[in-house]
Amino acid sequence: MGPAVLRPVVRARGAIAMTERRWRTLGAALVGAAVAALVIAALHYVPAIAGYALLAVVLVLTYYFYRERERGAHLRTRTEQAELRLESATTNLELAESIDPVTRLASRARFFEHLGQEFRRSLRYHRPLSCVLLDLDHFSSINDQYGEHYGDTVLAEFASLVARDLRDSDLAARYEGEAFAVLLPETPATYAGVVAERIRGRLKQHVFSNGVIACSLSASFGIAGVPDARISRTDDLVRVAAQALAEAKRRGRDRIVTDLPAEPGPEGQATLPDSSVAEVAAPPPTAQAEPR
Repeated sequence: MGPAVLRPVVRARGAIAMTERRWRTLGAALVGAAVAALVIAALHYVPAIAGYALLAVVLVLTYYFYRERERGAHLRTRTEQAELRLESATTNLELAESIDPVTRLASRARFFEHLGQEFRRSLRYHRPLSCVLLDLDHFSSINDQYGEHYGDTVLAEFASLVARDLRDSDLAARYEGEAFAVLLPETPATYAGVVAERIRGRLKQHVFSNGVIACSLSASFGIAGVPDARISRTDDLVRVAAQALAEAKRRGRDRIVTDLPAEPGPEGQATLPDSSVAEVAAPPPTAQAEPR
C-alpha cells in the first residue's frame, strides 16, 4: 500500500517541476524578445553594436536552452528512477504479503487467493480438488515450556516436512498459528488422505532440535474435497475440512479424518462414519531437553 500511495506524490512533484520549467522558458522568451527589440533598434543607429549584441544574444540563448535540456533530462532520469524504486518496493511488498515470514510457506491471504482460482477451475471443468487442514497437537506446551523462538524453529521445520514432495501445482500455506493448509488440485479426497498419511508418517520419525532442545510432535488432519454436494463455495470447502480436523482432535489427535457424507447417529445427531477416520496408536507428544 505504501508505494501505491507515494506514486501520485512523485508524479505531482514531477508536474510541479515541469510547470516551473515552463515559467523559466516563458521568462527566457520575454528576455529574448526584449533583447531582440534592442538589437533591431540598434540596427537603425549603430550597426556594429547591433552585430555584437546579436552575437551575445545567440550565445546566451544557446547556453540557456542547453541548460534547460540538461535539466529536463536530469528530471526525467530522476522520475524514472523513482518509478523503478516504487515498482520494486511494490513487488517486495506483494511478495512479503504472500509469504509467511516464519515458515516461508504461502500466507493465509495467498492460500485463499489460490483457493479461489482453483475452486473456479474445478467447477468449470468438473475436476477434483482437495483441501487438507493440519494442526500440530499440543503445540502450545512447546511455546510455554521453551519459548516462542524455539516454537518458530519447530514451525519452520514442520513446514519443510509438509512441503516436501508436493507437486508444483500444489500449495502449502500457514493457515494460522500452528495450523497449516495444503491445497491439492486434480486430487480427490481419497488420494489427499494418502498425501496426509505421508506427512504424518514423516512427522512421527522426525525430531525437532536446535542443538539444545529436542522434541517430537504429532499432528491431526482434516480433509475435504470436491465434488461434494455440501460444497458450493470456497468457504464451504475450508469449513468442511475444519470440521474434519475438529473431529480428528475429538477422536484423540494424531490421526486423519476424511470428511465423508454424514450419517445420522443413534440420537439423531450427524456423525462421521468410522471409515472416514485413519486410527493411529500414538503416544502423547513429549518434549525433553538434551544434555548440553
